[in-house]
Amino acid sequence: MLIKNTEALTALIDDINKAAEDSAIIVEGKKDKKALQELGVKSEFYIIKQSRFSLKEVAEKVSQKYKKVIFMIYRDPEGKKLLKNLKQIFNKLGTKTNEFFMLRLLSFCESQLQSPF
Repeated sequence: MLIKNTEALTALIDDINKAAEDSAIIVEGKKDKKALQELGVKSEFYIIKQSRFSLKEVAEKVSQKYKKVIFMIYRDPEGKKLLKNLKQIFNKLGTKTNEFFMLRLLSFCESQLQSPF
C-alpha cells in the first residue's frame, strides 16, 4: 500500500499528538500501539487486551492520571463492543472520551491508501 497524501497524514499525526499532551491513548493490543508509534504518535498508551486487569480497573487507573482519553480502537464488531463498554465506564468516572481522531485516522486510511498493483 502507498500513501497518496503524506502531508495530510503528518498533519493528522500532529493533531493527535497535540490532543494527547493531556490525554492517554487507549488501544486494543501491542500491534496497535506499535503501528501508532511508527506513524509518529507520542503519548502514554494503555493496552486493553493484554492487561491482567479488568476494563473497569484499567479505566480507574487511567482516570486517576488523566481527565481525557483518546480511543484508537479498530471498528470491527469486537472493537465496537469494547469501545461501547469503555465509553460507559469512563463516562461514569467523569473522564472525557474522544473517538474523533480514531475516526479521522480510519477515514484517512480508507481514502488515502492505494494498492501498488
